[in-house]
Amino acid sequence: MLPQFPLGSLLARTCFHFEADFTADLRCIPMAVRRKLDLAGVKLKLQHWSELSETERVELLAWPDDPAAIEALRQHLQARTSALSAGQAKDLPRPDAEPWQQADQLPEVLAA
Repeated sequence: MLPQFPLGSLLARTCFHFEADFTADLRCIPMAVRRKLDLAGVKLKLQHWSELSETERVELLAWPDDPAAIEALRQHLQARTSALSAGQAKDLPRPDAEPWQQADQLPEVLAA
């Protein structure tokens, strides 16, 4: 289990300002969580998200994003969603060596 953080401070550190209208109560999936879902190759529906408790949503927002943690996230969400009414979260292709993952170079499309 991940450590608990005061929701306000966690939101201030991890969510974009433009998300403020819907992240105050985490009723929508923040971009920070969506990024982790993309890395994990998990399609989490809003229905899945809505069925999670606020504590679980905060834990997903605070979840680390190193490779081992992302793999643990994938496994956790597959297991956790299997009992939800929307069914188990679907797998997505996991990104590998995408331009946005290259920290040492600016993607060509941005350079242009």
